[in-house]
Amino acid sequence: MKVTYPHDLEAELTVLGAILRTDGAALEECKALGLPPGDFYRDAHYALYDLLLKRSEAGLPLDESTVIHDLARKPDLDRFGGLAYVGAVTTQCVAIHNTGYFAERVIELAARRRLIRQAEALMSQAADVDVSIEDVVRGAEKGLLTVSGAVNGSGRWITGLEIAERSVARLKTREAARDAGEVIGLPWGVVELDYGPQRVPPMSRKRLYVGAARPAMGKSSFALGTVREALRTGNAVAVFSLEMEEDSIGDKLIALEERFPTARLRDGDIGEDWSKVYKACDSISRYPIFLDTTPDRTIDQLRSRSRLLAARMARTDTPLGLIVVDYLQLVRVKGQQSKEDAVAETSRGLLAMAKECSVPVFALAQLNRDCEKRADRRPQKSDLRGSGQIEQDAYGLLFFYRHEVYEPGEREAEAEIIIDKMRGGRTGTVVVPWDSEIQRFGRSDRISLVHDSRPPVLGVPR
Repeated sequence: MKVTYPHDLEAELTVLGAILRTDGAALEECKALGLPPGDFYRDAHYALYDLLLKRSEAGLPLDESTVIHDLARKPDLDRFGGLAYVGAVTTQCVAIHNTGYFAERVIELAARRRLIRQAEALMSQAADVDVSIEDVVRGAEKGLLTVSGAVNGSGRWITGLEIAERSVARLKTREAARDAGEVIGLPWGVVELDYGPQRVPPMSRKRLYVGAARPAMGKSSFALGTVREALRTGNAVAVFSLEMEEDSIGDKLIALEERFPTARLRDGDIGEDWSKVYKACDSISRYPIFLDTTPDRTIDQLRSRSRLLAARMARTDTPLGLIVVDYLQLVRVKGQQSKEDAVAETSRGLLAMAKECSVPVFALAQLNRDCEKRADRRPQKSDLRGSGQIEQDAYGLLFFYRHEVYEPGEREAEAEIIIDKMRGGRTGTVVVPWDSEIQRFGRSDRISLVHDSRPPVLGVPR
C-alpha cells in the first residue's frame, strides 16, 4: 500500500510569505514555536526558510526585495525554486497576521510524516527475524522519543552549576525587594494578601493558581482586581473570558479604576460623573490588556494563542506577565469524556501553558452545590470537580466565601479568602472588607493596615 505523506504547501508558503512581507517580524513567532527548516515538505521551502534563519542570525535584512536581489547572485538559485518562484511566495501568503497558526500546522504535519516513517521502519525491522526483538523495541522507543521531543520541545538538561548560580541571583533579588518593602512576584491586588502582617506569597512564573467559589461570591471581581494590579505594575495580561462578555468586564474595570458603583454603570445612571468614566477609560486604554471572549475554546487553542502572544510581547518593553482563564470548567476538551476527566485534562493543559509562556496562570473554577448542603457552607476541595488533578497541578488554591449570599443582611461588608493550598506559604482564612458597590475585595490602600486592630487570621485552622 502506497503511503501518502501529509503536508500543506499553502501553510508553508504562508509562513515564508509572512516573514518576507513583515521584514522578518513573523520569523520571531516561528522561532518561539521551534519551527526548524527540516519541517518543510518542499525542498525549495526548506532552503528558503534556512536562508532566512541564517540572514536573521547575521543581522541581514529580510524584506522581499533585498532577499530576491541577493538570491539573484547565487549560483545555486535553482535550489530555491528560481527567482520567479520566490517572487510569487508573498502573493500566495493568505494570512500575514496569523503566522503562528500556519507555523504550528507545518510542525504538526512534519511530526506526522516522521511518525509514518518511524512506523515503516519498525515494520521492516519487526519482519526481519535476524534482528533481536530487544533491538526492535529499543529502536521503536528511540524513534518515538525523537518525534515526541520535536512536538513538545526537546529541552536540555540544566547542570548543578547553573542551578546554583541562578539560585544565588534569585535570592539576592528577593532580598533586595524585601528590604525595599516590595512584593516579590506578581501581587494579588488585595492589600491584606500582599502587605498584611502575614503575607500570602505572590504569584510566580510557570505556576498555576486556581480561585474557586459558588456563583455570586465575587471570584471574577477578584480576578479582575489581580489583572488590574498586574497591569499597574508594568505587565501585559491575557484574559480568556469564556463566561462574561466584553461589556461586563469593561464595567468592572471602570468600577475598580474610579470606585464607581457597578449598578449605576449597568443601569446607565452616569449623570454628572462622566469625567470619572472618561478618566477610567483613559487609563484602561493605556493598559496592555488582551481580552478574548470567544466561547467554547479548547485548551489547545488557549495554549496556542497564549504562546503567540507571549512571543509577540517578548519583543516589546512590556512582556506578558499573567494569563487569566474565567472559568476552568468552560474550556472545551476534544472527545467524549466525563466532566471530571475533562476538568483534569484542562488543569494539566493550563499548567503546561504556564510553563510554555513562563508566566503565572490564574484560573477560576466553579464549585458544585455540595457546600450548600452543609451547615458550614464554606467551600472545600471536595466541592471542586476533578479536584484531585487540580490540587496536584495548582501551586496555590484559593476559595472565596461571602456569608451574606446565604444570610442576607449579615456580614455584608465582609468576605473570606480561604487559602486552602499555597506551596511555600501558610494556609488559613483571611477576612477582608468587601465593597458591594464596586465589587472589590480588600482595603483601598496598604497604609490603613497599620490601624487595623483585629489580629491576623491567616494560618488559623478552620
